[in-house]
Amino acid sequence: MNANKRHIIPSKHNFASKWLVFSVDVFLAVFAFFILAIVDSFKQDPKELWILLLTIIIGYSFGQFPTKLYTIIVRKTAISDIYKCFLTSLYGFLITTILLIAIYAWSNNLIILPKVLLVLVFHAIIVSSLFVLWRLLVRNFFLVKHDNESGPFYWIYGASTAGLLTFDALNPHGTLIGFIDDNKSIQKKYINGLRVYSFSDAVLQIEKSKTPVQVIIAIQNISKTAKATLVEACLNKNLKVKVVPAIETWIHGELTVGQIKPVKIEDLLGRDVINIENKEVSNEIYNRIILITGAAGSIGSELVVQILHYNPSKIILFDQAETPLFDLEQVIKSYDTNLEIEFVVGDITKLTEIRAVFKNNNIDLVFHAAAYKHVPMMEQNPSTAIKCNLLGTKNLADMADEFKVKKLVFISTDKAVNPTNVMGATKRAAEIYIQSKNAVSETAFITTRFGNVLGSNGSVIPQFKKQIDAGGPVRVTHPEITRYFMTIPEACQLVLEAGAMGEGGEIFIFDMGESVKIIDLAKKMITLSGLEVGKDIEIEFSGLRPGEKLFEELLNDAETTLPTHHNKIMRSKTRAYDFEKVFKEIEFFQKIMIDEIDEMELVSSLKKLVPEYLSKNSRFEILDKDLKLP
Repeated sequence: MNANKRHIIPSKHNFASKWLVFSVDVFLAVFAFFILAIVDSFKQDPKELWILLLTIIIGYSFGQFPTKLYTIIVRKTAISDIYKCFLTSLYGFLITTILLIAIYAWSNNLIILPKVLLVLVFHAIIVSSLFVLWRLLVRNFFLVKHDNESGPFYWIYGASTAGLLTFDALNPHGTLIGFIDDNKSIQKKYINGLRVYSFSDAVLQIEKSKTPVQVIIAIQNISKTAKATLVEACLNKNLKVKVVPAIETWIHGELTVGQIKPVKIEDLLGRDVINIENKEVSNEIYNRIILITGAAGSIGSELVVQILHYNPSKIILFDQAETPLFDLEQVIKSYDTNLEIEFVVGDITKLTEIRAVFKNNNIDLVFHAAAYKHVPMMEQNPSTAIKCNLLGTKNLADMADEFKVKKLVFISTDKAVNPTNVMGATKRAAEIYIQSKNAVSETAFITTRFGNVLGSNGSVIPQFKKQIDAGGPVRVTHPEITRYFMTIPEACQLVLEAGAMGEGGEIFIFDMGESVKIIDLAKKMITLSGLEVGKDIEIEFSGLRPGEKLFEELLNDAETTLPTHHNKIMRSKTRAYDFEKVFKEIEFFQKIMIDEIDEMELVSSLKKLVPEYLSKNSRFEILDKDLKLP
């Protein structure tokens, strides 16, 4: 027989029929009766014994229906099932007693009832014990059977309820070595015949055996930071790691081996979810008309999902990418929501298209996520970056002002801080415009700055995954390059919080923790894939791309931060800009866009608007030298 056949999830036909289990339980009730009949000192008329036997059969048959004890898979008997054994026995006792009272009352023979009831009490105790005993024997038989089989070999991290349920799910599919738990009070004790170890002791056992093993993290109430630390410790010992999903995601409340997945790099970088002020966000969004630009993108689509929960009056989803917008429509349909949702295929650089959306809807809030974001691509196409990121944002801001929108929340980037590339400079120029616009408008203009978003389109993680799947090499631009990371849900929570707390003119900065070395990220992804750096997958350095920084920043030299009511969100204290001056400088871009475009002139004008913009590793570095000339 193929050894791998053993690891296939058993079908329902591999388990005993529920009616077979039902019959065994009724047989045990009868068996308990005969035990009592043999050892009992009381003498009963044979007719009364037959009556007693028949009522026991009926009582203990019907007693199973309230608890449905017969539907539980015997080999997976758990503590809750043992409780049901006793409860089933109680129901059987009560039904049998009621039947006998009725029979003896009808035959006018109640005088013998007390003695019979005493027998029934002893009978119920024996039946309860037999119900539990045969289930534990069957369960133990399968435990021993599978413990004697070969791998894969598992350790379960977490000896709590979730750990025991994980044990049940994994047991038919490999060999469980032991439990690992940080709780010293249960270390060196045994659960289901398996010892509970500390992590260090477990590692010693693993190193002694020299057998490939997997560590399954079953802990439920664990922060992402603690989980990341735990996974790092396992990876440092070259242990493969998998994670049990949250209990609420288990299929029909039951864990299957297929739901236990390998750790993803996002699990190591993603931090604990921000506890946003949901009440404030709800007050801001409930029954409002919301416009989201870039709705089909990574941030925009997650914003849609989160905003749906706050029951706005209407959501307008605006994006120039037709197919991703269609895909988003299909996803939203699966939510079965009754909210009014409008899908608009349009371009924020075309003022007439933007105006039509504002004119046809009494928009309350705008979340502006539309942008071109790929640094090397925008370095090659500066006019496109300026047209979308700067002039497109200007179009939205002007329409929001004209149509008296309550708030516009602009999603910027940490690349806008001391920019070294066209993309970052255009986002910084857009920040400057909406900040200055805030001073002359009834609309509140708010900016949020993020680092890199895990899993977004074109981010480094999907690129590394493709390179690893192709057998390498994994290409890193520079051995010292670092980046800040956050998850898409985190980013969107920040956007919503900014929309709720912002009063206008602010730039909100997220506490992004420590920056991550990209080479370390690449090494971890290779290790998580079960491969070895330098042996299975090579890492190559391709050199910094045009406009790329070694280190990202969240504030420029002229900015400081102020605290907000949320300890993960800070407010940037930035210099003020005169709207008339900024407006004239940006109008210049609109004029030269109409004419034959000179890229050097465009970028030179951008550098004048954003004086901290100094190009790196770019053909536009020559302009920085020209600007410094007397």
